[in-house]
Amino acid sequence: MCINVLMINVKFIDPSIKKNFNFPEYLCNGLSGFFLRAHLEHKMCLVSKKTTLISTGLFIHLSDKKTRVVIEPITRMNNKYHIIIGNPFNFVDFFDFFEIKVSLWNCSKKNFYINPGDKIAQLSIIPNKKIKFIYI
Repeated sequence: MCINVLMINVKFIDPSIKKNFNFPEYLCNGLSGFFLRAHLEHKMCLVSKKTTLISTGLFIHLSDKKTRVVIEPITRMNNKYHIIIGNPFNFVDFFDFFEIKVSLWNCSKKNFYINPGDKIAQLSIIPNKKIKFIYI
């Protein structure tokens, strides 16, 4: 159940992210979170049994100190390709903008390729709130 609206300040490394990748692409009607996409110039290889840090090109700032933000894996990447989040985390410092980077660990025996703009994770809000983005 959605209690109120969470304001999230957003800034992009490259302004074309918003229009080229349909940001934000909500998980469910603007509630609970949104997908994170790879901000890459070229296709990137995730080498078997290695971890790689992927930029999302997205900076966020939360003003609500009671809200937790969690980076979660995309089920298909995890189940089908054995790509997992190497370090799911929460934001704890609310005073600065943070670029969201996702650590992906290739647990399979094959190399895996990430293309610019591929969905690589989902960002979830706890507790569940409607999100309103303020673009800076």
